[in-house]
Parts: sequence; C-alpha cells; structure tokens
Amino acid sequence: MTAYCGRCEESLPTEGDLDFAACCICCKGYHFECTTVGELSWRTMGDSRRGAWKCPNCRDSASNRTSKSDENSITPEVLGDGKETKTRGAMPQTTKQKELPVKQKDQQIKQKEQSSNLNDLAGDNSIVGQLGTKLAALEKTLTLKIEKGFSGSQKDVKELKDKIGEFETALNFYGDKVDQAVVTVKAMEQKMVLMEKKLEKSENENKELKSKLRNMEIQVNGLNQKEFNTKIEISGIKDKTVNKDEVTKKIIDKLENKLGEILYKSEKLTREGEHGKTSIVVEFKSQDTRNLVLTKMKEMRLYSRLDDVFPIDIDIVAH
Repeated sequence: MTAYCGRCEESLPTEGDLDFAACCICCKGYHFECTTVGELSWRTMGDSRRGAWKCPNCRDSASNRTSKSDENSITPEVLGDGKETKTRGAMPQTTKQKELPVKQKDQQIKQKEQSSNLNDLAGDNSIVGQLGTKLAALEKTLTLKIEKGFSGSQKDVKELKDKIGEFETALNFYGDKVDQAVVTVKAMEQKMVLMEKKLEKSENENKELKSKLRNMEIQVNGLNQKEFNTKIEISGIKDKTVNKDEVTKKIIDKLENKLGEILYKSEKLTREGEHGKTSIVVEFKSQDTRNLVLTKMKEMRLYSRLDDVFPIDIDIVAH
C-alpha cells in the first residue's frame, strides 16, 4: 500500500486503515474526496466489501477488458445466400469509437462518482431513517413515563406549593421583625456613637485634670520644700511642757564655739493622742545656715549627747 493518494498524490492519513479508501486491484489509497466512495459508507462496509472495493480506474479497466472479450467471442454465421452475419447483430467498433477523448472519459468518471455518491447518500438516508425511528420510539417512551410520573406527582406538587406559601408567610413575618430589629440596632448604634464621643471627651478632660493636678502637686511640693529649706525639726520629745526656747538654746550653745553667733527662731508643735509627742521647729536666717548647723549636729552626733541637759528621746529631721 502506497503512502500517497492515487489521484492527488498527497500523503494519506497514518492513523488507521479506515481513514482512507484502498483499492484491492492497484493497492493504491485514496482520500475520500478524491474517489467515489464516501467516508461514512467506507466505515459502514464490512471487511469483505472493503477488501473487494475497486477504484474508478481499475473498474474502468476491468469493464474495458470485459467488452473486448465479448467482441472477440462474436463468430460469423453463414446464411443461406452465402453471406456472413454476426451472431449478435452488433456492429464492430471503429478506431474512433475506441479512442475516446480525455474530456469525455473524465465526464464518465464524474458521472460514476456522482452515481456512487448517490448510492452512498441512499445508504446514509437509510441509516438516518433507522435513527429517526429509534428516536421516535425513545421519545414516545419518555413521554409515557413523564405523563405517568406527572399524574402521580401532582399531589406532591400541591403539597410543595402549600409549603412554599407557608414559608413565604413566615419569611414575610420574620422579614418585618428583622426590619424592626435593624431600626432598633441603628438607633442603639447612634446612641453608642454619642456615648463614645462623650466618653472620649471625658477621658480627655480627665487627662487634662490629672495633668493640672500633677503640676499643682509639684508646685505645692516645691513651695513646701522652699518653705522648709531653712528649717530643722526636732521631734520625739515626750515632755509636752518642754520650753522650746530653752531646748533650742542648749542645742545652739553646743555649736556656737564652732559656728559663731547663730540667728534663729523656734516653734513648738504638740501632737494630740495617747502617744502624742512634742516637736520643735527651728527656723534659721538662711538655707546655708540651716545646712551648716545640720551638718555639724550630725558630725558631733549631738542628738546622742542631750541627755546631760534633760532626759528626752529626740530625732533631728531636716526638711
């Protein structure tokens, strides 16, 4: 089998033997559009028919050989008058009749192709008719089944419609409730927004107040510290009747030989209660004087040497 078409000489499909027609005489392959057999007819043929198929050229050659064989078999008969006649009465072909023009030969091939195509079409129409019959039977069967099922499902359809109606009613009811809930939620959201704004404002005001209070505390502490920069507190005196000037003078007298004259004024503070004790606050002329006195008192440990003056349990505190 050749790999090219016997008519157009282009390559043939290589997927399978059913993709092109094959002649059993010349063993040439043909595209379906290049020969007289259609693709559907070729595929629906049996193996025996495909194996006996001939291309148009081989069929014409076989037909010409049959015609020549018939002409050669004609024998003359002798009539009673001595003349010869043909047994079939056919006239011998002339040389001109044997040599048909190429154009006329092509026309004959086209006519044969058209005839073969008509035969193929008739075969196709037969198959289409069979398919139509089967489709009609299938349609009838489906129609009967649908009608039978429809008659049995009408009740189910009615129940389904009733349930759908109930569902629509419930949906409308809950839809109204949802709308009301949406309105309520929106109102609450607006209130929450207002509350958030008020809360934010209050927080800002609270921050401002805290900042102001802190500044005031710093100022007060500064003022208190400034006020006590020149003072020393002698606390822990158990005797409430102690003379503040006498105690202060005795303490200062122990320091004068080292510091010289010290100017001061004193104030006695007595705390109430069962365990209340008396404190004496001594104010000096300046912070430097206060610091000098305090330093010397700590260096001399004066607070532990006052028992020889009067029995007291004191604690000297610098503010």
